[in-house]
Amino acid sequence: MVSLALNNQRVIGLDAFKGWAIVFMLLYHISYDLNYFSYIEIDMHRDSFWIYSRYLIVSMFLLAVGMSLSLGHHTKIQWHKVYRRILFLGGASLLITISTSIIFPQTWVYFGILHFILLASVMGLVFIPYPFLSFSVAFIILLGHILGWLHLHWLFFFIKRTSFSTSIYRRLSRSSPLVCCCTYRDWYWQQGLYSHSIPK
Repeated sequence: MVSLALNNQRVIGLDAFKGWAIVFMLLYHISYDLNYFSYIEIDMHRDSFWIYSRYLIVSMFLLAVGMSLSLGHHTKIQWHKVYRRILFLGGASLLITISTSIIFPQTWVYFGILHFILLASVMGLVFIPYPFLSFSVAFIILLGHILGWLHLHWLFFFIKRTSFSTSIYRRLSRSSPLVCCCTYRDWYWQQGLYSHSIPK
């Protein structure tokens, strides 16, 4: 059994949990890549095993993020950590959005897992002292998703139809091919779980 004791300010059980999440993620995406390049034949999008596997993997990662956020700021908010996280996740999210909008304009990532972790990491700071409120909001979000009225399709259409954003993307496409190449692998990881076709 994994101990939950602290070891040099680390929670061993949480670190082990993160490790298993990474292992599962690697296994999933190795399978996804092998299928994509036709080395094996599996239905990643319809087979219930693979569908629930990605739900499990994403849930493990987000649960780990939430636990780490709570443990890291349970006494007081460590603002230097917050700023560093915003800078890192914000930059990575922006690169993914720009590169995928240039390379794959019909299936670009406008709100992927990194975008969500960035938003949730900031919003979650408000809920750390109020676990019941946090649970209530989470329940409402889950209910909204199940009923189909909580989504970001409106944001997709707004950005897609904005001429300003289109001109920015075209300029970036001429000046930043290296950024696109460097971030392609990150896009491919998100594309497997979070690619968004244009809503009909």
